[in-house]
Amino acid sequence: MLICQWTLDAHSGRTKDEGFGKADGLLREHVRAESEHDMEALLSRMTPDCFNDVVGVPKPFVGPEQTAERYRRHWEGFPDFAVRVRRVLCADESCVVTENEWRGTHLGTFLGWPATGKPVRMRAIVVWHFKGDELWGETGSNRQHLPRRAELSIPLI
Repeated sequence: MLICQWTLDAHSGRTKDEGFGKADGLLREHVRAESEHDMEALLSRMTPDCFNDVVGVPKPFVGPEQTAERYRRHWEGFPDFAVRVRRVLCADESCVVTENEWRGTHLGTFLGWPATGKPVRMRAIVVWHFKGDELWGETGSNRQHLPRRAELSIPLI
């Protein structure tokens, strides 16, 4: 297993990089597309059986249509959503584990919770799964639970 660190601010493009193979570029492209709300780019390098599994959501989103729906729901809840990889915790040929930070203003319904109008900054651990040269999917676990905190209007970080 290769241990390394890099950070990527999707809007500024600034990085601190030690690299971790071919998944490195693919992950950067994915994070940039997610922050720019570019669905076509986001799904273009994912496998046909791609998935997005969010801890706290009853079932994973499986396949391009469901995966796209997950991102659309996220962007609807947070129209100014942006993600940043704070650091890569570990990586091998089929998996990368990152500590991420995402930010946005809760202006729409998200996971059933009505908009609060509050800015949110949340940290998460994400496991990125790869098949060959494509992203298979991601499993994410947020450090905080958005609905409870957003409902109480408590800043998340």
